Amino acid sequence: MFDAYAMAFKKDQRTVDMVKSTIQQNPNIDMTSFNLKLINQKNWEKSPGSDSLISLFGDFTQQDEQYLYIAPSQPSGPITFQDFIKDDKTVIVDLSISNDYAKQIFLAFLIVSKIIHFIKNAETTEYHAKIITIPHIDIFFESFFIDRKSDYGKINKFLDPLKEKGFGFIFSANQAHYLHANLINYFENFVAFNTRNKRDIAALSNFMNMQELEGIGYYFRSRNKTYQIPYMMSLKNNEALVKRSDIYQVFPVLVNWEKLEKTALMDKDLIITYMEKQGYDLKDAETKLLEQIKKTLFEKDLGAYSIFTQEIKQFLETIRTIDQIGSLYEKKIKKELKTVIYPKASRHLGSKVEVKRTRDEIFQILIKQGYLVENHPKTAGGSESIRTSYSVGPQYNKALEDEFESDYSIETLESDSGTPFEFSSQDQPRNFIVQEKNLRKAIAREFSTFYFELFTIYEYIEHMEYKNALRVEQNIIHRFLVELYKQYYNVENVESENLLNTFIDTIVEEPKIPFSKKEIQDFLGRYSTIDFDHINLEEKAIE
Repeated sequence: MFDAYAMAFKKDQRTVDMVKSTIQQNPNIDMTSFNLKLINQKNWEKSPGSDSLISLFGDFTQQDEQYLYIAPSQPSGPITFQDFIKDDKTVIVDLSISNDYAKQIFLAFLIVSKIIHFIKNAETTEYHAKIITIPHIDIFFESFFIDRKSDYGKINKFLDPLKEKGFGFIFSANQAHYLHANLINYFENFVAFNTRNKRDIAALSNFMNMQELEGIGYYFRSRNKTYQIPYMMSLKNNEALVKRSDIYQVFPVLVNWEKLEKTALMDKDLIITYMEKQGYDLKDAETKLLEQIKKTLFEKDLGAYSIFTQEIKQFLETIRTIDQIGSLYEKKIKKELKTVIYPKASRHLGSKVEVKRTRDEIFQILIKQGYLVENHPKTAGGSESIRTSYSVGPQYNKALEDEFESDYSIETLESDSGTPFEFSSQDQPRNFIVQEKNLRKAIAREFSTFYFELFTIYEYIEHMEYKNALRVEQNIIHRFLVELYKQYYNVENVESENLLNTFIDTIVEEPKIPFSKKEIQDFLGRYSTIDFDHINLEEKAIE
């Protein structure tokens, strides 16, 4: 990974070592938290690689976990590098998540490096040797950078392991003169298109062995210039020069564009039908992928601080209950905001100073985005000097509605596709930190969220929005138990359903719990999957 980082972004060894040290010191931190930690470092604390990492992770922070997903006949899950070579199918990786070519080439060789690590110790039956096609290779194997660092071994490091295992390469470059000579030694077949750049012409002339001369006499002056070069400078869009390993001479080719242009594209429905026969449900996969990578308003507005979304929602709910009273001045609001974010911020940030700086940044974002608005007393006179008071702004309600639509649309997709819904407790931050194994306090903490969802259900039923009511009802007991488990054991996730079932035994042992284990399990099963298309929505919602 670090070699790919150095080659793509042209970093010296000192910077790479600092980046490696920074990442190794934080092996278990997620990308969003890591980016936040780098942002909050003081200038004298930052290493030369900090700004580069912040820029690099900035494009991927919000979408890193949803970047590659598949959805054939099973629930969608992350694609690993092994999936690219486990069979003989053609795999196309879309790297347009970033419009920066350097970042695209970094991601491409990050995948290549993972494949290299795998095939070194894998049996030949565990993978299929393939042709790897990568564009903009001149950015990665740039001759000036490699010569300046005298690090010719990097080319061999990336290509030799793949070549030894039977993999092939198709590389393209926009500027041939940037390609290092050692890279050219790996290739015997070349295709050149129209170019007028003298440095590119000189490089291609050398790569492709353009030696055929023109002129009347052997010592005629025009023989100093090969005839292929003027021809290459005048190539049309459908023409190219080719140098093959089995033919000594360079020869021109004509691409039959007319045939390609007349070739009818497959209809979308035909493509979907064909891919279904191959085991891939493209329509379902596309819908799920779009839903999974779509940012909520909270994520868009909070940016790198979106990891504090749950804490900020709790803070705004608290402010909303008392903002009509007034006297919510900046100092008081900042104090409350710091109290709410401190448990999580203290785990991800190194000092109280960084926590305070994060608190101030979040406060400014809340004001800028309209989550907090100025709210002066109506009795204040025009000449009267008063302190600025704040209340919750309309943007908060918009963000809540957007989050609701986003969350429950994904649940509905899972149910409509016939896949049992499985609640994921990963990376769902707890709203509070309570004493471990104090069931009563844990229940008291989580009942507020549970009651809020119940009120939401009743409100939807009252407005005859039965489908939305059912969306909230779906897995409401499961969500409550998962959050209760996390509060009870002071953990951030539930590792398995077996642990949750064991926890139910603990709950029913509490004398004041009026439910048996069987009743709780019945509740879990009753609302785990709701078929929206084949039930009476009104009756089901009221039930």
